[in-house]
Amino acid sequence: MEPLVVRLARWRFILLALLMLPFALLGLLLLPEDDVALQVMGLGFLALFGGLMVFALVKVIQHKPVLIVSDEGIEDRRLKIGIIPWGEVIRAYELPYLWHKNVQVQVRNPEQFKRKQPVLIRTLGELNVAAGWAPFVLVTANTDTPARSVVDYIYQQLALQWPTPTPTEEATTPAAQPDKYPTRL
Repeated sequence: MEPLVVRLARWRFILLALLMLPFALLGLLLLPEDDVALQVMGLGFLALFGGLMVFALVKVIQHKPVLIVSDEGIEDRRLKIGIIPWGEVIRAYELPYLWHKNVQVQVRNPEQFKRKQPVLIRTLGELNVAAGWAPFVLVTANTDTPARSVVDYIYQQLALQWPTPTPTEEATTPAAQPDKYPTRL
């Protein structure tokens, strides 16, 4: 299959840069003032809003993929764990969060991947677990690709890796035996 490549939405970062421009210009206008308090405020405006503007413009220029779902597995470059092979993926589903949705991925051996992460990202993953989520959340909030599309693509790939049995295979496999001693609730 063709890999699914998810990139940051350029238009959002262009909008952020345009929103920060007037505040950075205001900071420039306050620098030549005689009052020291206004100069400090102008310097703060210039540093904060100018820095945010530069950050947004760098994101517009870079435009590197942040998430690649391919035949090899799932690679979210923000998680810094490399490729999660399909044999490790148990399931994926949408995770609603405020006004956007992200993708939550459950893996068979999360500790194997947590060891590869930097301390800060690993700590954020532990906070996810404390909130009741999986430690690996693929953030699709600032991208042009909806979370539902990513989840659907992951399940298409999982279906290729683990095909469902045909009706003749189902007839030959023994049915699950019920428990001899059922438990009571």
